[in-house]
Amino acid sequence: MNHDDYIIRLTDELKAVPTIDDSVVYDEFQPYVHDTDKLSHVISLGLLRYEYSKYMQDIKDTRLESDLKAIIHLFRDAYLSDSKAAVEAFVQNYDNISEGLKNVIQLNYLHNPDIDLSRIDLFAKYSFMQIGNLIEGTQKYYVQLFYNLAMIVHQKKPVRNETLGYYVQELISLHSSFDYLYKGMLYDIEISQWRNIANHNSYRCVEDVIEVRYGKGNIKTKAISRLEIENFFLKMDTVGYLLKIAHVLIGIDYHEDIFSKIRDKSEKIISDDDIIAQVIETSFSYGYETINCKKGSNIWNISIRESTLREFDKSKIIKFLTVLTSFTSPNMVLDIYNCNAKKIIHAEVKNRQLTIIKV
Repeated sequence: MNHDDYIIRLTDELKAVPTIDDSVVYDEFQPYVHDTDKLSHVISLGLLRYEYSKYMQDIKDTRLESDLKAIIHLFRDAYLSDSKAAVEAFVQNYDNISEGLKNVIQLNYLHNPDIDLSRIDLFAKYSFMQIGNLIEGTQKYYVQLFYNLAMIVHQKKPVRNETLGYYVQELISLHSSFDYLYKGMLYDIEISQWRNIANHNSYRCVEDVIEVRYGKGNIKTKAISRLEIENFFLKMDTVGYLLKIAHVLIGIDYHEDIFSKIRDKSEKIISDDDIIAQVIETSFSYGYETINCKKGSNIWNISIRESTLREFDKSKIIKFLTVLTSFTSPNMVLDIYNCNAKKIIHAEVKNRQLTIIKV
């Protein structure tokens, strides 16, 4: 998914969330973190709002709530056992997970008008293509992170360059939470097997059902209905948001350790994908919708529009821009349009110095 599609889809998700007071989001996630000041700051930037709605709808008071706690505790236990190794495991997968988080917000397998999804064979072909992309682009990197953390906790030497199936089975054998996340809730088929089914087209359509074949040596077959495939995507969407929430909450408590390590490895402390997501969510929390967000040569070019007509308030604009530049770069060009598509403000930030021009 390219950046323009990402902006549209994430904005659509944010629009679907009713107005939520910061304190409500804070109260729900506060039990998961130690650094409550950092949590409050993150929420003030507009983050965790859509995640809050998904948490309340699909995670809270379910088996997944305990799984979320278990994942956060897995990192904490690994950190207590070997803080350097735990942080390194997080940092190693940071860029790939950030890229993969874009996939969390897309369930576009049902949104392609060029394909007749009423035909079971085309539905299966397109669905399994999306399943393969979703697992390969997002879940694989989480599996690798959790496997490395589990090895630290259990004081075992991690095995490198193994298959996804190997890492999934190791996780399942060590932590019951992953037995549910990566197998139990997926019709008792391991997530790595779903990836294999998708990559190797190990299925056939029999009337109105899809028969999948999986396993090594002792091949298993299972009949899956169209509805079950659709529900599979919904399950993966929920798991994706659960892992995203865990990722954010871990980052809050261990921010200094994690980002100092990223800073040591690269001048780019925050990935471009993370920055775009933060621009979209922060702008939305200040009453703006993001139209464009692109990085040039050491400068971000951002265009946003007001969600509703409002009076010009320079102090609020300065506060908003100060927040944006805190996580983009020292240099930024920002154009603000009103809801009638008329440019009303042009602002430039050079070396953190802000200039606002009212058009």
